[in-house]
Parts: sequence; structure tokens; C-alpha cells
Amino acid sequence: MEKKKLYKRIISVIAVAVALYELLFSFSHGFRWPSDYVLTNHVITYVYGFFPRAIVGTIGYLIFGDNWYIWKYPSVVILGVSFIFVLWMIYEIIRSGYEFRNVPLFVLCCLYALSPYCQYYIHEAGYYEQYGYALLVITLLFFMKDRVVDVYAVPCVVGFISLLVSESNAFLILPITFIMTALSIINDKTDRSVSDIVKRMGILAATYIPHIIYIIVVWFHKVPKDLVLKLQDHDRYMVENIRGDIPNFSFREDVHPFYYGDRSNEDVWPRMLRPVPLWSVALCILIIVFTAFFFYKYSKNVKLTISYIAATTLTGLGSYSILIVGWDVDRFYFAIFMSVFFVTVYAIKKYMPKVSADIYDLFFIAIVFVAAIGIGTHQLNLFDDMEYNYGWRNFYNSLVSAGPRP
Repeated sequence: MEKKKLYKRIISVIAVAVALYELLFSFSHGFRWPSDYVLTNHVITYVYGFFPRAIVGTIGYLIFGDNWYIWKYPSVVILGVSFIFVLWMIYEIIRSGYEFRNVPLFVLCCLYALSPYCQYYIHEAGYYEQYGYALLVITLLFFMKDRVVDVYAVPCVVGFISLLVSESNAFLILPITFIMTALSIINDKTDRSVSDIVKRMGILAATYIPHIIYIIVVWFHKVPKDLVLKLQDHDRYMVENIRGDIPNFSFREDVHPFYYGDRSNEDVWPRMLRPVPLWSVALCILIIVFTAFFFYKYSKNVKLTISYIAATTLTGLGSYSILIVGWDVDRFYFAIFMSVFFVTVYAIKKYMPKVSADIYDLFFIAIVFVAAIGIGTHQLNLFDDMEYNYGWRNFYNSLVSAGPRP
């Protein structure tokens, strides 16, 4: 028996090492330093009053002062926020993979490491949903109990903070936080009646009324043009003069006008649903089917299995709906998957904290891995027509390329 445990431990250590290598290697593929567009967005603050999407810049300015307008300070913050998710993934792989303490979660993390989305993740650093992802990681680490604060308050607050960061998170983060609470209500460990569940779902809906009001106000209310231009002049001056003759990042002139113009951009992006690549949908379905299989087999809970399938499907559709108003399609394909991924992790950690696998499960897992590897041959398009870092040397070259742009 001791030998069997030793062999299991050794095999698990090897599996964890391989998973970590693949994870970090995939992350390195899409690494880039924050672009001028991202940096220009981050220097917007509340210096002349409330502006949507200015909370990050305001906090950054409060911490760093005028240095916030120097490219390296927001760059460190941007990449630091992104690395919260990276470190969490490393932690979950080690925690779930060592001695195969949680096979479904370990396999899920491995599937992520093999996916095109892992390669894309750091390239997307600085876009506002990543602040939501960082908050979701904190939720998954510290607020997973059945207390009222964990079930209702924390997801609700995370959702509202994500809206202050950017109202686009109404599509990319709110579906996740709402569904996390809904799953907890539906699968409450106490035997609750249908009427009680409906009542609690009504309470959940009521907690999101402030979110809806904020979304409507921000979407339809345009900041006065003269105020936007005043802020733009201020930010441009700070960026161009804070370091004297030393080059800083190139200030983008197309960011600030967004706040007083037609924020819908309906003239260039007609209101219609957009097709999602088949491989992207297939990977989401693969994860849902894989997880639902383990839920049903090891919990024998039909309600949990069905509610999980419904939850991930609705969350994915919630993120998908942003394609009606958003035009960064590859980034939103990424966000759709991330929504399904976060809800799946939440469900596994809450309802399958410790699950092993038998020999029949291993055959199923092998099939899932083969499918994931096939899907992993696809890639999302990167911003600014950039190319992926193929190999560690290219990653190193990207890493040492940091510096002010003339």
C-alpha cells in the first residue's frame, strides 16, 4: 500500500510539473508589454469629475502621483493584475494535482494550459475585464463558504466594482458573479422548497438593481465634450512633459473622444449577433460535458448536474451578447470561454472539492485531452497584427524589449 501511494505521488509530481511547464509556456506565447492604447486608457482619472472607466487610473494616480503618467508605472500595475490569475493557476494546478487530490479541477487547469486562450491571456493584459478576473480569483480563494456574505454580498460587490472599472463588464463579469450566486441558491445543502428558491432568486435579482441603473446611466449619458477635451489636454500634457526630453509612450488621440461621441458606434458596428468559431464553441462544450460527467457520476445529483450545464450555458451566452455592441471579436471569444471556465471552477471547488478517478475515468480523460490538443492548434488573432512568441527565446526578446516608445 505504501508503495502504491509512493508511485501515485511520484506520478502526480511529474504530471504537475508537465502541466506547469505547459501553462507557463503557453502564457509566454502571447506576452507583450502594454500598448499605447491601453496606457492612454489607464491615465484617465477623476481629476475633473466622474468619468466612466476612470477608477483604475484614479487609484493609480493616488498611489504613484505624477509618476502614473510614466509608461512603466501603469505597465507594472497592468501586468501585476494579470499575474494574479497566473499565480492562482499555478497554485490550483499544484493543489489539485499533487497526489491527484481533485482530478476534475486538475484536468480543467490542464485543458486551459493547452487551450488557445492561455496563449492569448497575457497579450490581453490591461483590458478591463482582467480586473474582474483578478477579483474573481480572490473570491474563489477566500469566499467559498455558504455564509450570506459569500453567497450574496461578495459576488454582488465584485460585479459592481467591475462595472466601475468598465461598463463593458456588464457582459463579461456580471454574468459570472450572478450565476455563482444562483448556483449556490439552487444547490443549497438544506432541503428548500421551490417557493423558497424562487424567493431567494428574487432577492438575488434585487441586489443587481443598482448595477442595472448604473449601466443604463453610463450607456446613455455622454460626458460633456468640453470636459472631455479638457481632460484630454491635461492627460496629453502630463504624458508628454512628465519626463522632460526623455521619450514616454505615445499618447493616443482616439481614446478620450469616445466619452462624448456616439458610444454605441452603431454606424460602424450594426446591431447583430456575430458567429463564433466552431472550435471555440467546441472547447466550451468539451469542458461542460467533462465536468457534468463527473458531477453526475460522483454526486448522483441530477439537479446539480442540470443546473451546472444551464449555468455555464447562460454565462457563455451572456458574454456572447457583447458581440452585438463590441468589435474586438477575438477578445470576446476569449471572454466567452473565460466565463464558462470561471463558473466551472467555482462549481467544482464548491461541489466536488475532492474527487479521484477510476480506470474508466482515465479513458474518458484521455479522449478529452486528445480533443483539447486538436482544438489547441487554433489561435486567436492578436492586437496590432502582432505575432505569437514561438519559443522561449522569442518570449525573452519580448520581455527585454520593454522601454519608452519614441
